Amino acid sequence: MKSLSRREFSTKLAAGVAGAMLGCQADKRDAADGGWTPQSHPREATDPTIQHHNTLGRTGIRVSDVILGGGDLHEPGVIRYAFDRGVNVFDTAATYVGGVSEDVIGRGLLGVRDRAHIITKQGFSRRRPPTQRSIANLLEASLRRLQTDYVDGLFIHSMEDMRALQNDAVLESFVRFKQEGKVLFTGFSTHNERRTLVQCLQPRYDEVVDVVMFRYNHMEGEHIEPMIQALRTKGIGTIAMKTLAGGKHGHLREFLSNQLSYPQAAIGWALANNHIDCAVLSMDTYALVDAYVSASGKQTQRTNGSVLRQYRELVDNSYCRVTCTACEDSCPHQVAISDIMRCHMYYNDYRQRRKATAVYSFLPHSRKPLHCPDCSGPCADACPYGISVRERLIETHEVLAV
Repeated sequence: MKSLSRREFSTKLAAGVAGAMLGCQADKRDAADGGWTPQSHPREATDPTIQHHNTLGRTGIRVSDVILGGGDLHEPGVIRYAFDRGVNVFDTAATYVGGVSEDVIGRGLLGVRDRAHIITKQGFSRRRPPTQRSIANLLEASLRRLQTDYVDGLFIHSMEDMRALQNDAVLESFVRFKQEGKVLFTGFSTHNERRTLVQCLQPRYDEVVDVVMFRYNHMEGEHIEPMIQALRTKGIGTIAMKTLAGGKHGHLREFLSNQLSYPQAAIGWALANNHIDCAVLSMDTYALVDAYVSASGKQTQRTNGSVLRQYRELVDNSYCRVTCTACEDSCPHQVAISDIMRCHMYYNDYRQRRKATAVYSFLPHSRKPLHCPDCSGPCADACPYGISVRERLIETHEVLAV
């Protein structure tokens, strides 16, 4: 049987969501090639390209409305391919693939660094509070891997409460980095929007909260829209993540049709909010770059979202709205249910198994589902969506515990 070229493969996948998921495997290149050198990918008339840019809050930086997330990167060619398609922001973290993601982005942007924007993130352990020296060392290590002398953005990674920003070492370091020119803007990413998006508006954080990255999608986003508007009123840049609402479309038979483009509809729903500057999507293959860049400039009319309605109907009783904390309030053992359910999503729906393992290993041992096998499972009774929470927690622990 004749094999498809990468371009033929990408074109077919961009038309259909299921194809894009298959492309994640079929279109992978050999990441072990240490001899990779930057190569441009000339555009053809039919290639998807970025169609719209927004200003990222008070930073003044014009950013593509779809940006690349580097949670599971291994090939620098994908970075250059996305850049050539108009993506101009690349998001990563010191912990992504053990630093490999930063290295891949650095290699992929060689020769074009001055026309791209890089955001990286640092995670801080509650068990070992950061010091100015440790924060500086982390930044210097990131700069070496990224092959640059500055990053555009430096974020606190996955900030669930304000403790990190109440740490003087963090505050003073972030301010100093900006004064030294090693960082242009600072902020944080969060999975606890209800708490952090409100509290970060306090004047004491004005010097360090320039941009925020948060979950926002068509299944659990509308309740935080007043908070998003408050961010923009204050000039804070807004980056939407988790816009695919679990990314379960690749497992749904009903979405195996070239007539359906769930990613474009879901991304377009988020971008239809004028208070959202850009949406970050994990792109680790050429096919996914094509599929997600195709959503640029296409805002989904919320009164005419048949694809989104179908998706919601199909996943209503299996998609965990991790912004909902009903189950956590019922747990007698203080299990970190939302975080563990997020790891389950990374592993099973996004197929980001390294990331799932890394996030799970970072959770405090006492907040893992160690008591769930002997528990009656009040969390499942408390779930308003009928999800088998207890069984999912046990399954995730069995798979990810190392």
